[in-house]
Formats: sequence, structure tokens, C-alpha cells
Amino acid sequence: MQDRYAGDAGDFSKLGLLRALAPGAAGAGGIVWYRVPDESHNADGKHVTYLSRPQTFRACDPELFDALGPVAHAEPRTVADLVARCVPGWVSVEEYVPPGAARQAWLAGALAAVAGCGLVCLDPDNGLAPPSVGPGARTAPKFLFDHEVAAFAATGATVVVYQHLHRIGNAETQALQFAERLAAAAGHPAHVVRYRRGSGRLYGVVGPDPSVPARLEAFVRAWSPHFERCGASN
Repeated sequence: MQDRYAGDAGDFSKLGLLRALAPGAAGAGGIVWYRVPDESHNADGKHVTYLSRPQTFRACDPELFDALGPVAHAEPRTVADLVARCVPGWVSVEEYVPPGAARQAWLAGALAAVAGCGLVCLDPDNGLAPPSVGPGARTAPKFLFDHEVAAFAATGATVVVYQHLHRIGNAETQALQFAERLAAAAGHPAHVVRYRRGSGRLYGVVGPDPSVPARLEAFVRAWSPHFERCGASN
């Protein structure tokens, strides 16, 4: 996550999903942002045109939609402002992900911060690390590793994970692979939904709560045609 993304279409989709899942989760919600410094080599974060189309998007979550406008149009845009306006009272881990060995201490701090949360979102810049990226790689702070998914799942929370769609394989194939990988890491069934607007993105939901599939179905119906179910582990 980068501050320059705050309030964009990705946050509308992510926070909409979290707010829909939160009522069934015991304890407060928490977001581990996997925050990295802002970059400037592309136009990411400029996907805010949804805010000019309330007739299309606002009905999904009117309160959230109205709160995101000031965040997206602020200067500077910040994760802290996003949390304060959209999910006040939630635990928010906003420390930058450090490179190398220092990441272990960062992870321990994040786990301690969200202890007791019934719903925890992990929001890495790019999603789960591919095989080519190890914990010591220069780009490692932009990714989430399987052992970190396992650590957060071990708290008993329902864990939501962001995954960026890539160019290898279609969305359905990627969703199934994502679900299987999350389930293997967490030791619980995993379910995946796809947000169809803007850049391609998946959200995986994994945990012991048996009500998750039904609540995801209700969420997808309420947010149709912007979201769809597209993968689940066996």
C-alpha cells in the first residue's frame, strides 16, 4: 500500500468488503497495510473517477462512498486519513515494511497490534510473493509471504488478503491458485472474490468462521456487477 492510493477504486472495493464482513467477526477489525513509500513512475492511485459516478457506485455503501471523496481529493493523501474517515476505531498498522532481517520485528509488532481482532486485512502492494521474490529481495516489502499469512491466521481471525492480477493465466485460473495457496498457508478453506472495476484485483478470505461463504454471497449480490465470486479451495 502507498499513501498515493488512498481513496482510490481499490480502497472503495477493499473497505466495502471489510465493512460487509466485519459485523460477523468477533472483536474489532484490523488492517495491516504493508505500507511502502510512494512511487512516481506510473499513474497508480489516480483511479478515482468512480467518485464522479454516484449513480453507479454509491448504492453499494453510501456511507463509505461519501467518506472516500475527501480522502481521494486531499493533498497529501494518507492512509491515516483513510482509516479515520472510513473505519474509525479499527486497528491500523501503518509502519513501513522494512527490508531484510528487520521485517521479523515488524511482523511481530503487526501481530501484536491486531491481537484480538476478529477480522484482519493484509494489504501488500502487489499481493503474495511469486517464487522469484524471496524475503531478502529488494522488492520484498511490496509482497506478502505465505508464512505471514499463516501467522495471522493462527490468531483465529478471519483474514482478508489482497492480490493483484498479473498477465499470466486468466482471472479464474489465478483465483483458484490464489485460493489454494491461501488455504495451504492458513489451514482453513479459502474463498476468492474479484473486483471488476479499474485494475484487476482479487480478495481472498480465509479462516475458521463457517458463515463466511454465505456472507460473501450476500456481499457479491449487493455489489453486483462490480464484484463476482471466482474461486474457492477444496
